[in-house]
Amino acid sequence: MELCDVEILLVLGRTLFSAKDSLDFSLLRELNLMTTKPFLYVFNSDESVLTDEDRKAELKAAVAPADAVFLDAKV
Repeated sequence: MELCDVEILLVLGRTLFSAKDSLDFSLLRELNLMTTKPFLYVFNSDESVLTDEDRKAELKAAVAPADAVFLDAKV
């Protein structure tokens, strides 16, 4: 992948981590870009979401390829 391809990904709002299979990270590593780092999304949900597998799948798909964790952390 060329530098112009990296710019296109960023302009489209995608993270570089989402394209990790087609990028040469050795060229980007020294830039320390946040978008090359893996993301973890934590959904603080109530029990209705935690027990609804379809809703959880929908939320996971919305943040893919990042990982998603679901929890109910009441304060």
